[in-house]
Amino acid sequence: MPVAGTVMLKYGVDLINPNFEMKILLLAISAIAYCGVAHAMSYSEAVQKILYFEVARHSAVYCEKQGVSTKKSYDNWAKKNSGGAFSGALLAIQKDASKHAASEDDQIVASALIVKEISNRAQEYVSKSGIACANFDSILLEYSRLLK
Repeated sequence: MPVAGTVMLKYGVDLINPNFEMKILLLAISAIAYCGVAHAMSYSEAVQKILYFEVARHSAVYCEKQGVSTKKSYDNWAKKNSGGAFSGALLAIQKDASKHAASEDDQIVASALIVKEISNRAQEYVSKSGIACANFDSILLEYSRLLK
């Protein structure tokens, strides 16, 4: 049975649904494989950094639905900021998952579930709080500062 089928049977969850940004996940995985991380990041720092990325992503979607064009700004911001910060955060989460999961497949699944939960919380936050879409570029600038 393929790994995906095994994961589905073992965990009983859909890890990646059609709304999940596969490009971001693949970019992050490839960045982890090819880039070093400047410093060790704690699990809580990693969760916070991924939360910034996910709130930014969901904010862009929210603003687009409000009729404010944010896709180009978000794409440029994500390209500029996804290298070290995002891949380092994913690596820290995977390292933490390795403490609790026996196999490499379980570690990958645990990491994906953690990131999916962070994404769900970010989406909840954006939908409840709303975003000042007219200030979207300023919001992204603030997230860039917080990621450093």
